[in-house]
Amino acid sequence: MFVAEADGLLVGYARLRFGASQKLFPAADTELCTLYVQAPFTQAGVGSALLHEARAAVRSRTGSDALWLTVNVLNLRACAFYGKHGFVRTGTAWFTLGDARHENHVLGIC
Repeated sequence: MFVAEADGLLVGYARLRFGASQKLFPAADTELCTLYVQAPFTQAGVGSALLHEARAAVRSRTGSDALWLTVNVLNLRACAFYGKHGFVRTGTAWFTLGDARHENHVLGIC
């Protein structure tokens, strides 16, 4: 887990899961489980910095830059962020919460 702080306060974090394979992106076995930035700090480079640190950790630990994640298809800002950083869509996964199914893109980068 990586955290971003401003004036001693948590403003964002990134969480990785190593050894997590994804059949829709077999090039990677590391998942970016969460990348979260508090609203007042979006568009300030915090997410990009967290993603950079996460990718450096993946490279250091696995020797590869490959990483995958899922993102809700309705989260257009997140989809655009990952696209800007070179992630490509490799398929669709579904998240079920109660009786509702939510469509997610599976994204990957090498």
